[in-house]
Amino acid sequence: HVARGLPQLGVEVHTKSRVIGLERSRGGIVSRVHGPDGKEFTVEAELALVTVGRRPFAEGLGLEELGVERDERGFIRVNERLETSVPGIYAVGDVVPGPMLAHRAHWDGKRVAEIICGREPKERPPVPAVVFTSPEIATVGLAETEAKERGYDVVIGKFPFTASGRALTLGDNRGLVKVIAEKGSKRILGVGIVGPWASELIGEASLALHKGLTLGEFAEAIRPHPTLSEALGEAAEVPLGGAIHVL
Repeated sequence: HVARGLPQLGVEVHTKSRVIGLERSRGGIVSRVHGPDGKEFTVEAELALVTVGRRPFAEGLGLEELGVERDERGFIRVNERLETSVPGIYAVGDVVPGPMLAHRAHWDGKRVAEIICGREPKERPPVPAVVFTSPEIATVGLAETEAKERGYDVVIGKFPFTASGRALTLGDNRGLVKVIAEKGSKRILGVGIVGPWASELIGEASLALHKGLTLGEFAEAIRPHPTLSEALGEAAEVPLGGAIHVL
């Protein structure tokens, strides 16, 4: 959906390609690209944005003197309590392994504060992730392939935003909601959303996974009409045979 939507915005997309050189030109930047067919081509643009990922910034903290261990990539090693190799020293955020997301770091920070105060540590809920493209992408829990790799027998429910009245009024009905659940128990394993305001919708799905809801429990909640949130319940209804707004 994103790959189809970007060209409509004037974006030229090249997949399975590698930038092998950048040169300045009068108009900005010329990128030399090695394509999937082995041929080289150029792309002209005003600016070049290099997004090669991030590394943990833990230098200058005196970790070596304290004996705090780091892995081969520089991340601080922590256990399930977020405690480092030195008892009483904890680490959270982008310096520890895992998704580099602010909302995960905030939750972990509060969790560590509770541990230090002597409270029992909580199990971290599923962490949602969002890509702020157009349309937006949001996920939480297991993807279909991940669930199958872990041995789950799954059922899938999909609801397209083309069937959403609210999406039509917004003038953006691209994308869909996809719900992955265990076939036997009907417990929801993951949710993926591509479409308008996916970033705002994924919170409801996160709560469903955190509370271990089944498809039926998730679907039976009454959502206001017309809203984008209806797509969540409709997607959950599909495997149950109860969807009434999509064939």
